[in-house]
Amino acid sequence: MESMSRAPHVVSIRDRVKFGDTDSASLASPEAEEEAQTPMVDALLRDGLIDSFSDLHMGVAGELQANMRGIDRDSQDSFAGTSYQRAQASSSFLEGEIVPVIVVAYPGASKTVLTPEAGEGLVSILPEVDALPGIPEALREEVAEEVAREGRVADAEREHSSCVVVCPAPSPCVTWVGGDEQPSRYRPDKMSKLRPAFIRSCPPLPTLLSHPAYRDDTGSSSSHFLAETGTEAKGREGVSQLSGTDTLVGTITAANAPSLNDGAAALVVTLPRCLEGGEEVVDNGVVTEVVCVAEVAVPPLAFTEAPTQAIRAIVRSLALASRTHSLSPEGERPPTLSPSDIDLYEVNEAFSCVALGSIGALGLDPQTVNVHGGSVGLGHPIGCSGARITGTLARSLQQLLEGREAEQGGDAGCVLGVAAICNGGGGGSAILLQVRRRGTSPRV
Repeated sequence: MESMSRAPHVVSIRDRVKFGDTDSASLASPEAEEEAQTPMVDALLRDGLIDSFSDLHMGVAGELQANMRGIDRDSQDSFAGTSYQRAQASSSFLEGEIVPVIVVAYPGASKTVLTPEAGEGLVSILPEVDALPGIPEALREEVAEEVAREGRVADAEREHSSCVVVCPAPSPCVTWVGGDEQPSRYRPDKMSKLRPAFIRSCPPLPTLLSHPAYRDDTGSSSSHFLAETGTEAKGREGVSQLSGTDTLVGTITAANAPSLNDGAAALVVTLPRCLEGGEEVVDNGVVTEVVCVAEVAVPPLAFTEAPTQAIRAIVRSLALASRTHSLSPEGERPPTLSPSDIDLYEVNEAFSCVALGSIGALGLDPQTVNVHGGSVGLGHPIGCSGARITGTLARSLQQLLEGREAEQGGDAGCVLGVAAICNGGGGGSAILLQVRRRGTSPRV
């Protein structure tokens, strides 16, 4: 879960208040005037978007990657536009993984969640809404209208039931939350007019390349993550291609990067034996399996390269399993895979250049990456994006499998997908999913 909009601004007064809440009156002292001048720190920026090892904004690392890989502004604007367009075109598909919430707020309300019984619609909980202590009559009627409207949508398109959340608020209101807000904010006419967001805070390229946050523990260059493109000098060539000099060019803007978003996501992972004999718990007899996972680490200022390395780690782990796996009675080994053998990818769009970097480095088909839009077009609540892209990948693979079955008029085998994400500090994670019908032999 992530609520970026509610991240506070903070100030450190631990030397004055050792423990517990406080107020301005208790802080009165000869030093109060000086303390009043102490700046308040944006917790969202400091805890979420600043690299703690270099004290630089993560957008600086994005600019470093984009410049060293030769990913220009136009490419990122185009990619971001595609992310928005795919998200808009996939609205019905994406709504299928969203649990709509009707928020009922009024003064004096007690926090509670009203959920209908299995198989029943929201209409069944209207008596509970009517019985809420202190709820205004006008609000009861508005809730009934909203429930009726949501009920029609739920019957037609949604896979999950809705709920009603009751909470206190200064003034009464009813709000329906049932879709992503970001796709509708796409303004293609403004995208090319925005100024680069991070270039003014970028140190010179030689400073970044010699920074401890860009070098490994031995002090040697961390450009091993650019091994597929050559040497660090090759990266400098990428910078030169964009600027004609050894100076970074601004390529990342507020439009081709994700916005600040709130969101939540949840997944259920279970053991295979928990599904045995329970056909009803497997939607349409389709099984989604976790084949393997990978965790990698790169230097903090190279964190935007972590998804690429995590995908490579997935492929290497399968190759290792193939070499070490004991022969089956038929003398066959598990198949090895290359990145091009994966049917679909979800690469988190921390910046457009992150996904573009993976596409270029691994030779991926852009038509298989983030097919329903990514974090630029949908939003990037930083604390929940890993679960979001994994859930979207699972449903996208099921959609792909069913489409192939319809085309082939029967069994389409298995489909494979990888979700990959980077995180601040240089970490990266990837997960390989396999989707197949029960009884169909797995590919891996």
